[in-house]
Amino acid sequence: MQHRLDHRRRLWKQAKLLQQKRRSPWHATENEPVVVSGITSIFEQNPAPKLRQLLHYWIKIKASGRMPSREIVSVFQISGLLPYVWLIDVVRSPHIRFRFGLIKTHVHRANAQEPLARYLDETEPKADTSMLCDYFRRVVAEERPLFRRGRPLMPWRSNFKIQQSLYLPLSDQEHQIDGILAISLFRDGAGRWH
Repeated sequence: MQHRLDHRRRLWKQAKLLQQKRRSPWHATENEPVVVSGITSIFEQNPAPKLRQLLHYWIKIKASGRMPSREIVSVFQISGLLPYVWLIDVVRSPHIRFRFGLIKTHVHRANAQEPLARYLDETEPKADTSMLCDYFRRVVAEERPLFRRGRPLMPWRSNFKIQQSLYLPLSDQEHQIDGILAISLFRDGAGRWH
């Protein structure tokens, strides 16, 4: 009897592990966001086509031997990505902070309110902005892209359930990270991406 019970427990554990492995990366939840850095890890998460398009372009520039800079932003007027991107300035003195830069039409439409603060850490809710600043610090420190999928951060409208974002480091002439190019998409309750 005990042997049969142990066997069932082992089978149950194996089935549970298999179910976790099969779990779709699209099923991020409010309590369990997916956050990965590095090009390979990001592609394994199967990001939305617009995020992949921006990442491919960033990789193409990086492959030439230099870190992409702010000049790449203007190129997106042609590719149709400009309405989805936003730019964060990295301010390093007296300590590292992040300032809102370019925020285009799509993100304005998704935002419940206009960002009144100039710096990200001055924006409410503090728990979300603190988490976002941690992600940005990681991008700056590691000098590599970061992908996040989970509940929307910042004061997004309540009808958005999931946010996918890609954060890409940009450098200045001295090869120091001075900006983060971000692209964000939002999924509503009906499963449509905006």
